[in-house]
Amino acid sequence: MRTYSPASPEKESKSCSGGILLTALIVCALLMGVCRAATNESPAITLEGLSGFVKQFKGQKIPESMVIKLIEMYGLAFRPTSGDLEKLAASGATPSLIHAVEVARKPPLPPPPVVRQGGLAVVCRPVDCEVRLNGKTVGSTEAGKLELPYRLPEGTITVSAMRPDYLPDIPGQQIAIRNNETAKVEFKFRPSPEALAAAGTNLFNRMSSAMGDDFKQNGALSGSGELNFYDAEQRPVTWSFLMKLDAWDRSEFTLSKGSEHYTILKKGNKYNWRKRPKTAEAGRLEEAVRLIVDYEYSNFARLLPNRHGQVEATSLTVDGGEPPVVRLEGQPYNYLVHLAADFRPKQVTLESGGLNSGLKVLFADFRKVGAGMHPYQTQIVAPGAGNHGIEARFEKLEIMAEKK
Repeated sequence: MRTYSPASPEKESKSCSGGILLTALIVCALLMGVCRAATNESPAITLEGLSGFVKQFKGQKIPESMVIKLIEMYGLAFRPTSGDLEKLAASGATPSLIHAVEVARKPPLPPPPVVRQGGLAVVCRPVDCEVRLNGKTVGSTEAGKLELPYRLPEGTITVSAMRPDYLPDIPGQQIAIRNNETAKVEFKFRPSPEALAAAGTNLFNRMSSAMGDDFKQNGALSGSGELNFYDAEQRPVTWSFLMKLDAWDRSEFTLSKGSEHYTILKKGNKYNWRKRPKTAEAGRLEEAVRLIVDYEYSNFARLLPNRHGQVEATSLTVDGGEPPVVRLEGQPYNYLVHLAADFRPKQVTLESGGLNSGLKVLFADFRKVGAGMHPYQTQIVAPGAGNHGIEARFEKLEIMAEKK
């Protein structure tokens, strides 16, 4: 029981008032001495000051009432967390003080941090591809393009692309993502050598299958028609012809124009005239016959089974009705073969070494001849500028049985 020494009521009142005042000053010193400005105009109570008060005046009602009033007047300089409230309660803060802290005016929430992000657009040509960011697949291009539907944090990323049977020009690219910008990256693909070889083998097999019966012709090929070419003055000239091709070693051509009639015989690699014409067209006639014999379709059909070297496709895709193309290695030429819808050759181009490199042979108007098919129109276009080539249009073709 607390006792008081004798004293007058006036003296006792002054002593009590002095104690309360001293307590208030201590409370203010503890609280406001560690306040910081919540705004530029008024102070606010900090967590450090409140913690110091609880330790100093634990269990004392008057100081607690004062601090609650100060909290109501000035608010807090912090936003208390559940952990902060737990620490205050553990230090001795009463439920009333805890409640005052919970409902007190608090500083506004800080603005959210500025997130710096950018976009990414990927282009793949000439085929679509799978896109990866830092090794993780994020999607595939459609019609050659992919724009990510979400934003990426600012910084550097590794963008890579892949497509089965194709190789990218650059395996992976380091791309900088910048705020409010869309980074663009492009990959160019080319078919892998292995894929071209596999596709070429498939095309060659389909061509061989389509021409299968064309390989099996037994006997000489006999025919008649028109031979068109340009003379030395670049004027179009037409001769009628009768032709007999006996495999590769023997052939006979009879050429007619008006009253002129000539015959050329071929045996082995030699060409002989029965009566050499004096006309200036003689040289062009012999050249035309040589080209017909060398690049006539039946000779090409016999060449394919005996080819040497690799085959490969020139592309893994066919665009807009373009024919598939297969390259055949040979000596002294490589043959670039454009295939028709039925996989028979419609154009053959000679590549690489030799004087005739670049020469084109075009086959058209295939019809049934013997056991197989044969073009009734053949064009041979020599390399170089000008009208330098021939056209053979057959009116009749047949297979003549070999003599025994």
